[in-house]
Amino acid sequence: QSQSSALDADGAAAAAAAAAAAAGASGLPAALGSEVPCADTFRRLRHVLETYTDVTRYPRPVRPDAAVLVAARDDGYVDMASVKALQEHWPGSELRLVNGGHVSAFLMHQDAFRAALRDSLVRLERGAPTASATLN
Repeated sequence: QSQSSALDADGAAAAAAAAAAAAGASGLPAALGSEVPCADTFRRLRHVLETYTDVTRYPRPVRPDAAVLVAARDDGYVDMASVKALQEHWPGSELRLVNGGHVSAFLMHQDAFRAALRDSLVRLERGAPTASATLN
């Protein structure tokens, strides 16, 4: 897939989500191109997403200081508030930002993701920071 089509895919997905949100309940069938699912379906989906995709609801990793998080600046699915909440939930973790959307950032910045993995492994090999190192 070319760079422009990856960026177009992100843009199209974001545009579809924005159109559906802007359409509201009355315009949703046209935005989705189908019938509106019942309110119970939306309630259940919201519950699943809020319950199982919020990683701050799960225990912290043993070594959060070794985590290197990579986030896309223009991600239409994972907002920056969620990324920052994860970084705060994992004390000592590092956040690195790359340009692009949810998919295009991964496709176009694979070197950044590989570097984050490498750096995280190096941190694990070095061992946990000592109490005196964390106070300085």
